[in-house]
Amino acid sequence: MFRRRRSPGIGILLLAAQLMQTGVQYIPPVTLGVIAINTAIYLRLFTGLPSVRQACISYVYVWYGKDWRRIFLSPFFHLDDMHLYYNMVSFLWKSMSLETRLGSSGMVYLLSVFSVLTSVTLLILDYCLSVLLNDLSYLHTCAAGFSGVIFALKVVTTYNLPSGSMTSVFLFRVPSSIAYWVELVVIQLLVPSVSFTGHLAGIIVGLLYVKGPLKYLDGSVGNLVRANPVRPSYTYNSGTSGRRTQTVQREDAELQAALQESLNDIRRRQHTSDASTRHTSDASTRHTSDASTRHTSNTSTRHTSNTSTPSNDEDNHLTNEDIRQRRLRHFQN
Repeated sequence: MFRRRRSPGIGILLLAAQLMQTGVQYIPPVTLGVIAINTAIYLRLFTGLPSVRQACISYVYVWYGKDWRRIFLSPFFHLDDMHLYYNMVSFLWKSMSLETRLGSSGMVYLLSVFSVLTSVTLLILDYCLSVLLNDLSYLHTCAAGFSGVIFALKVVTTYNLPSGSMTSVFLFRVPSSIAYWVELVVIQLLVPSVSFTGHLAGIIVGLLYVKGPLKYLDGSVGNLVRANPVRPSYTYNSGTSGRRTQTVQREDAELQAALQESLNDIRRRQHTSDASTRHTSDASTRHTSDASTRHTSNTSTRHTSNTSTPSNDEDNHLTNEDIRQRRLRHFQN
């Protein structure tokens, strides 16, 4: 049966505003493509799409009804425009940082694995909880949305943050290592109708990826969590995926060159300042020495002059008789 297209609501407008604020040209292609696909499915821009009720996942529909396609469809269907908005905005930041490091092919692989495994894990959790709690409602609960995948991505992104880093969860600052657990509880308290097992399934899949066997399924993606933690601030680039890694490496090299040039400039300025200080000090020393020499010379000159002056004055005042008497005494001796 033909289903009419949905008209954009406030959630779609908010999502568009967020994308424009971020800059569409800075969003990697896979991240932008996933947001576009989820939005197009919600707006029913594709023909032949099932309804949300026909795509949501539950143990009864999948196991007893043998409707296996729900495992693949349920992450891409949302209940309303605000549900889509919150999921896509949260996905945007996590996927941008991961795709920048993994590349487009690695991101496609990661999202494909997470989408399927979160659905399978949700079914397992619903069955286990129904048995443990003797509550059959878990088997009939039907879930849809991308939040399970988002929780798995959150585990991966926080795992690579430096030890001791803090993350904001709503109004709280919590250690990054437990941020997804805090968010799981807070969301459940604020919106009890959300799928608790769907979010928990995402966390379990994320942990299996960063600490369990899933990280060995693909060598290129597994290197992300086996490598040393990366810096928390990322550079996002647009363009084809084949050139993204080269662009990041080139920008890092340019940044290192700029930093080295700044250090060299500071050293040159410091060397010039030290040379100027030494020159000023030497000039001051020479000036002081010259002044001291001149002072000593003047003092000696004045002393000699003062000493010789009385003799000259005395000779000038001698009379002829005095000179004759001196000569007489000289010959008598």
